[in-house]
Amino acid sequence: GLGDVYTRQAVEGAKRGNFDEISVCVVTGTPTSTAECARLSYEQAQAIKHDYPRSYIGLGNYWLELARGDCARFDAAAAAYTEAQQVTAAVDAVDSASIQASQVPIKVHYQLGLAHGKALDPGQPCWLNLDDERRRQHDETAQNELTAAVQIFRQASADDQSSSLMQDLAARASYMLGLVHRWQGRDQEALTAFEETSEIAGPYRPPEDGWKSIRWVALNQIGAVYLSQFVAGDLTKFEAARDTLLQVTNAYETDFGLAFDDEPAAAAASSFNLGRLFAARASIAEGAVDLVALLDAEGHYRECVRIMGDADSGIAMNRT
Repeated sequence: GLGDVYTRQAVEGAKRGNFDEISVCVVTGTPTSTAECARLSYEQAQAIKHDYPRSYIGLGNYWLELARGDCARFDAAAAAYTEAQQVTAAVDAVDSASIQASQVPIKVHYQLGLAHGKALDPGQPCWLNLDDERRRQHDETAQNELTAAVQIFRQASADDQSSSLMQDLAARASYMLGLVHRWQGRDQEALTAFEETSEIAGPYRPPEDGWKSIRWVALNQIGAVYLSQFVAGDLTKFEAARDTLLQVTNAYETDFGLAFDDEPAAAAASSFNLGRLFAARASIAEGAVDLVALLDAEGHYRECVRIMGDADSGIAMNRT
Protein backbone atom coordinates (compact mmCIF):
# COMPACT_ATOMS: atom_id res chain seq x y z
CA GLY A 1 0.00 0.00 0.00
CA LEU A 2 1.02 3.59 0.63
CA GLY A 3 3.64 2.55 3.16
CA ASP A 4 5.38 0.38 0.57
CA VAL A 5 5.42 3.25 -1.94
CA TYR A 6 6.87 5.72 0.54
CA THR A 7 9.42 3.17 1.75
CA ARG A 8 10.66 2.65 -1.80
CA GLN A 9 10.92 6.42 -2.26
CA ALA A 10 12.84 6.74 1.01
CA VAL A 11 15.23 3.96 0.03
CA GLU A 12 15.89 5.54 -3.37
CA GLY A 13 16.47 8.90 -1.66
CA ALA A 14 18.93 7.29 0.75
CA LYS A 15 20.84 5.81 -2.19
CA ARG A 16 21.25 9.35 -3.52
CA GLY A 17 22.47 10.51 -0.10
CA ASN A 18 19.21 12.32 0.70
CA PHE A 19 17.94 10.71 3.90
CA ASP A 20 15.19 13.28 4.54
CA GLU A 21 13.51 13.70 1.16
CA ILE A 22 10.30 15.72 1.62
CA SER A 23 6.96 15.13 -0.08
CA VAL A 24 3.31 15.86 0.66
CA CYS A 25 2.24 12.91 2.79
CA VAL A 26 -1.22 11.51 2.08
CA VAL A 27 -1.57 10.46 5.73
CA THR A 28 -0.86 13.88 7.24
CA GLY A 29 -1.67 16.13 4.29
CA THR A 30 1.50 18.10 5.02
CA PRO A 31 5.09 18.10 3.73
CA THR A 32 6.79 15.20 5.50
CA SER A 33 9.91 13.13 4.87
CA THR A 34 9.08 10.07 2.79
CA ALA A 35 10.61 7.83 5.48
CA GLU A 36 8.38 9.31 8.18
CA CYS A 37 5.34 9.13 5.93
CA ALA A 38 6.04 5.43 5.26
CA ARG A 39 6.12 4.72 8.99
CA LEU A 40 2.92 6.71 9.59
CA SER A 41 1.17 4.85 6.74
CA TYR A 42 1.91 1.45 8.28
CA GLU A 43 0.87 2.64 11.73
CA GLN A 44 -2.39 4.03 10.34
CA ALA A 45 -3.08 0.67 8.66
CA GLN A 46 -2.51 -1.07 12.00
CA ALA A 47 -4.88 1.34 13.76
CA ILE A 48 -7.60 0.67 11.18
CA LYS A 49 -7.14 -3.13 11.24
CA HIS A 50 -4.90 -4.19 14.10
CA ASP A 51 -5.00 -7.87 13.12
CA TYR A 52 -3.67 -7.31 9.58
CA PRO A 53 -0.19 -8.92 9.54
CA ARG A 54 0.97 -7.33 6.29
CA SER A 55 1.03 -3.86 7.86
CA TYR A 56 3.43 -5.18 10.52
CA ILE A 57 5.54 -6.89 7.84
CA GLY A 58 5.59 -3.61 5.92
CA LEU A 59 6.73 -1.71 9.00
CA GLY A 60 9.44 -4.30 9.59
CA ASN A 61 10.58 -3.96 5.98
CA TYR A 62 10.66 -0.18 6.46
CA TRP A 63 13.00 -0.41 9.45
CA LEU A 64 15.15 -3.07 7.76
CA GLU A 65 15.48 -1.19 4.46
CA LEU A 66 16.59 1.97 6.25
CA ALA A 67 18.67 0.29 8.97
CA ARG A 68 22.08 1.28 7.52
CA GLY A 69 23.80 -0.77 10.20
CA ASP A 70 21.84 0.77 13.10
CA CYS A 71 21.22 -1.79 15.87
CA ALA A 72 18.09 0.02 17.08
CA ARG A 73 16.53 -0.20 13.61
CA PHE A 74 17.35 -3.89 13.30
CA ASP A 75 15.63 -4.35 16.66
CA ALA A 76 12.62 -2.28 15.51
CA ALA A 77 12.34 -4.43 12.37
CA ALA A 78 12.52 -7.61 14.46
CA ALA A 79 9.85 -6.28 16.82
CA ALA A 80 7.49 -5.52 13.90
CA TYR A 81 8.00 -8.98 12.39
CA THR A 82 7.41 -10.58 15.79
CA GLU A 83 4.12 -8.69 16.04
CA ALA A 84 3.22 -9.98 12.58
CA GLN A 85 3.84 -13.53 13.85
CA GLN A 86 1.63 -12.94 16.89
CA VAL A 87 -1.16 -11.44 14.79
CA THR A 88 -0.93 -14.31 12.32
CA ALA A 89 -1.21 -16.87 15.11
CA ALA A 90 -4.28 -15.16 16.56
CA VAL A 91 -6.47 -14.76 13.44
CA ASP A 92 -9.64 -16.74 12.92
CA ALA A 93 -10.06 -19.59 10.44
CA VAL A 94 -11.38 -17.38 7.61
CA ASP A 95 -8.50 -14.91 7.80
CA SER A 96 -6.05 -17.76 8.38
CA ALA A 97 -6.85 -19.28 5.00
CA SER A 98 -6.20 -15.93 3.31
CA ILE A 99 -2.94 -15.48 5.23
CA GLN A 100 -1.72 -18.95 4.31
CA ALA A 101 -2.59 -18.35 0.66
CA SER A 102 -0.55 -15.12 0.61
CA GLN A 103 2.50 -16.91 2.07
CA VAL A 104 2.57 -14.71 5.20
CA PRO A 105 4.06 -17.36 7.55
CA ILE A 106 7.15 -18.05 5.42
CA LYS A 107 7.57 -14.33 4.71
CA VAL A 108 7.58 -13.49 8.42
CA HIS A 109 10.02 -16.26 9.35
CA TYR A 110 12.37 -15.18 6.56
CA GLN A 111 12.20 -11.46 7.32
CA LEU A 112 12.58 -11.97 11.08
CA GLY A 113 15.61 -14.19 10.47
CA LEU A 114 16.98 -11.59 8.07
CA ALA A 115 16.67 -8.78 10.63
CA HIS A 116 18.51 -10.77 13.29
CA GLY A 117 21.04 -12.14 10.81
CA LYS A 118 22.00 -8.78 9.31
CA ALA A 119 22.82 -7.46 12.78
CA LEU A 120 25.65 -10.02 12.82
CA ASP A 121 27.29 -8.77 9.61
CA PRO A 122 30.87 -7.83 10.57
CA GLY A 123 30.76 -5.15 7.89
CA GLN A 124 27.91 -3.34 9.65
CA PRO A 125 28.40 -0.83 12.50
CA CYS A 126 25.84 -2.70 14.60
CA TRP A 127 28.06 -5.75 14.96
CA LEU A 128 30.75 -3.71 16.70
CA ASN A 129 28.24 -2.48 19.29
CA LEU A 130 26.90 -5.90 20.30
CA ASP A 131 28.02 -7.64 23.46
CA ASP A 132 28.44 -11.43 23.50
CA GLU A 133 24.92 -12.05 24.84
CA ARG A 134 23.23 -9.91 22.19
CA ARG A 135 25.25 -11.63 19.46
CA ARG A 136 24.21 -14.99 20.83
CA GLN A 137 20.54 -13.94 20.83
CA HIS A 138 20.70 -12.62 17.26
CA ASP A 139 22.54 -15.77 16.15
CA GLU A 140 20.09 -18.16 17.78
CA THR A 141 16.98 -16.34 16.56
CA ALA A 142 18.33 -15.94 13.02
CA GLN A 143 19.09 -19.66 12.81
CA ASN A 144 15.67 -20.65 14.18
CA GLU A 145 13.63 -18.33 11.95
CA LEU A 146 15.56 -18.95 8.73
CA THR A 147 15.43 -22.71 9.30
CA ALA A 148 11.68 -22.44 9.92
CA ALA A 149 11.22 -20.65 6.57
CA VAL A 150 13.04 -23.46 4.75
CA GLN A 151 11.01 -26.08 6.61
CA ILE A 152 7.73 -24.46 5.53
CA PHE A 153 8.85 -24.74 1.92
CA ARG A 154 9.97 -28.36 2.41
CA GLN A 155 6.63 -29.31 3.94
CA ALA A 156 4.66 -27.52 1.23
CA SER A 157 6.75 -29.27 -1.43
CA ALA A 158 6.08 -32.64 0.19
CA ASP A 159 2.35 -31.82 0.12
CA ASP A 160 2.57 -30.60 -3.49
CA GLN A 161 1.49 -27.11 -2.41
CA SER A 162 4.65 -25.06 -2.86
CA SER A 163 4.90 -22.01 -5.11
CA SER A 164 7.63 -20.10 -6.91
CA LEU A 165 7.44 -17.41 -4.21
CA MET A 166 7.94 -19.98 -1.45
CA GLN A 167 10.87 -21.46 -3.36
CA ASP A 168 12.40 -18.01 -3.73
CA LEU A 169 12.02 -17.19 -0.02
CA ALA A 170 13.36 -20.59 1.05
CA ALA A 171 16.44 -20.21 -1.16
CA ARG A 172 17.09 -16.75 0.23
CA ALA A 173 16.52 -17.96 3.80
CA SER A 174 19.01 -20.78 3.32
CA TYR A 175 21.52 -18.36 1.81
CA MET A 176 21.17 -15.94 4.73
CA LEU A 177 21.58 -18.86 7.11
CA GLY A 178 24.85 -19.68 5.35
CA LEU A 179 26.05 -16.11 5.80
CA VAL A 180 25.20 -16.17 9.50
CA HIS A 181 27.21 -19.38 9.92
CA ARG A 182 30.16 -17.87 8.02
CA TRP A 183 30.11 -14.70 10.09
CA GLN A 184 30.11 -16.82 13.23
CA GLY A 185 33.01 -18.97 12.03
CA ARG A 186 31.01 -22.17 11.39
CA ASP A 187 32.39 -23.13 7.98
CA GLN A 188 30.90 -26.62 7.74
CA GLU A 189 27.40 -25.41 8.62
CA ALA A 190 27.83 -22.57 6.13
CA LEU A 191 28.74 -25.03 3.37
CA THR A 192 25.65 -27.10 4.13
CA ALA A 193 23.38 -24.03 3.99
CA PHE A 194 24.88 -22.70 0.74
CA GLU A 195 24.60 -26.14 -0.86
CA GLU A 196 20.94 -26.21 0.18
CA THR A 197 20.46 -22.79 -1.43
CA SER A 198 21.82 -24.14 -4.70
CA GLU A 199 19.61 -27.22 -4.45
CA ILE A 200 16.43 -25.25 -3.64
CA ALA A 201 17.02 -22.75 -6.45
CA GLY A 202 17.52 -25.66 -8.84
CA PRO A 203 18.45 -25.43 -12.51
CA TYR A 204 18.87 -21.95 -13.91
CA ARG A 205 16.17 -21.28 -16.51
CA PRO A 206 16.37 -17.71 -17.83
CA PRO A 207 14.55 -15.45 -18.26
CA GLU A 208 11.41 -16.34 -16.34
CA ASP A 209 13.17 -17.55 -13.18
CA GLY A 210 15.67 -14.75 -12.77
CA TRP A 211 15.75 -14.91 -8.96
CA LYS A 212 17.37 -18.34 -9.28
CA SER A 213 20.65 -16.56 -10.00
CA ILE A 214 21.03 -16.66 -6.22
CA ARG A 215 22.38 -20.14 -6.93
CA TRP A 216 25.52 -18.55 -8.37
CA VAL A 217 25.94 -16.31 -5.34
CA ALA A 218 25.72 -19.38 -3.11
CA LEU A 219 28.26 -21.27 -5.23
CA ASN A 220 30.64 -18.33 -4.95
CA GLN A 221 30.29 -18.51 -1.17
CA ILE A 222 31.01 -22.25 -1.23
CA GLY A 223 34.14 -21.59 -3.25
CA ALA A 224 35.14 -18.83 -0.81
CA VAL A 225 34.81 -21.20 2.14
CA TYR A 226 37.03 -23.78 0.44
CA LEU A 227 39.49 -20.99 -0.42
CA SER A 228 39.69 -19.97 3.25
CA GLN A 229 40.47 -23.60 4.15
CA PHE A 230 43.19 -24.03 1.50
CA VAL A 231 46.63 -24.49 2.99
CA ALA A 232 49.97 -25.75 1.67
CA GLY A 233 49.83 -29.32 0.45
CA ASP A 234 46.01 -29.59 0.60
CA LEU A 235 45.08 -29.93 -3.05
CA THR A 236 41.63 -31.26 -2.14
CA LYS A 237 40.46 -27.83 -0.93
CA PHE A 238 42.20 -26.11 -3.84
CA GLU A 239 40.40 -28.29 -6.38
CA ALA A 240 37.06 -27.95 -4.57
CA ALA A 241 37.36 -24.15 -4.57
CA ARG A 242 38.54 -24.01 -8.20
CA ASP A 243 35.85 -26.31 -9.57
CA THR A 244 33.03 -24.58 -7.67
CA LEU A 245 34.08 -21.06 -8.65
CA LEU A 246 34.54 -22.06 -12.29
CA GLN A 247 30.90 -23.19 -12.37
CA VAL A 248 29.91 -19.57 -11.78
CA THR A 249 32.28 -17.93 -14.26
CA ASN A 250 31.51 -20.51 -16.95
CA ALA A 251 27.76 -19.99 -16.48
CA TYR A 252 28.25 -16.24 -16.83
CA GLU A 253 30.14 -16.67 -20.11
CA THR A 254 27.36 -18.91 -21.40
CA ASP A 255 24.72 -16.30 -20.50
CA PHE A 256 26.74 -13.27 -21.62
CA GLY A 257 24.43 -10.50 -22.83
CA LEU A 258 21.53 -12.19 -21.05
CA ALA A 259 22.75 -12.21 -17.45
CA PHE A 260 20.79 -10.28 -14.86
CA ASP A 261 20.04 -10.00 -11.14
CA ASP A 262 22.88 -11.43 -9.05
CA GLU A 263 24.77 -13.27 -11.79
CA PRO A 264 27.29 -10.62 -12.98
CA ALA A 265 28.22 -9.70 -9.40
CA ALA A 266 28.59 -13.38 -8.50
CA ALA A 267 30.74 -14.01 -11.59
CA ALA A 268 32.97 -11.04 -10.81
CA ALA A 269 33.33 -12.17 -7.19
CA SER A 270 34.10 -15.73 -8.31
CA SER A 271 36.77 -14.48 -10.75
CA PHE A 272 38.29 -12.43 -7.95
CA ASN A 273 38.26 -15.45 -5.63
CA LEU A 274 39.86 -17.57 -8.35
CA GLY A 275 42.59 -14.95 -8.57
CA ARG A 276 43.10 -15.15 -4.81
CA LEU A 277 43.11 -18.95 -4.97
CA PHE A 278 45.79 -19.19 -7.66
CA ALA A 279 47.83 -16.42 -6.00
CA ALA A 280 47.73 -18.42 -2.76
CA ARG A 281 48.85 -21.54 -4.59
CA ALA A 282 51.69 -19.62 -6.23
CA SER A 283 52.92 -18.25 -2.91
CA ILE A 284 52.91 -21.55 -1.04
CA ALA A 285 54.51 -23.64 -3.78
CA GLU A 286 57.52 -25.71 -2.82
CA GLY A 287 60.71 -23.74 -3.40
CA ALA A 288 60.34 -20.89 -5.91
CA VAL A 289 57.10 -19.05 -6.64
CA ASP A 290 54.85 -20.96 -9.06
CA LEU A 291 54.86 -18.61 -12.06
CA VAL A 292 52.15 -20.55 -13.92
CA ALA A 293 49.77 -20.21 -10.96
CA LEU A 294 50.71 -16.54 -10.72
CA LEU A 295 49.82 -15.99 -14.38
CA ASP A 296 46.54 -17.83 -13.81
CA ALA A 297 45.84 -15.49 -10.89
CA GLU A 298 46.50 -12.44 -13.09
CA GLY A 299 44.14 -13.82 -15.74
CA HIS A 300 41.32 -14.26 -13.26
CA TYR A 301 41.82 -10.78 -11.81
CA ARG A 302 41.63 -9.34 -15.32
CA GLU A 303 38.48 -11.35 -15.92
CA CYS A 304 36.97 -9.85 -12.78
CA VAL A 305 37.67 -6.33 -14.06
CA ARG A 306 36.17 -7.18 -17.46
CA ILE A 307 32.96 -8.58 -15.94
CA MET A 308 32.58 -5.52 -13.73
CA GLY A 309 32.99 -3.36 -16.80
CA ASP A 310 30.31 -5.38 -18.62
CA ALA A 311 27.88 -4.87 -15.75
CA ASP A 312 28.63 -1.14 -15.46
CA SER A 313 28.00 -0.66 -19.16
CA GLY A 314 24.67 -2.42 -18.88
CA ILE A 315 25.60 -5.10 -21.42
CA ALA A 316 25.58 -7.92 -18.91
CA MET A 317 22.39 -6.72 -17.30
CA ASN A 318 20.36 -6.66 -20.50
CA ARG A 319 17.58 -9.23 -20.67
CA THR A 320 15.48 -8.83 -23.80
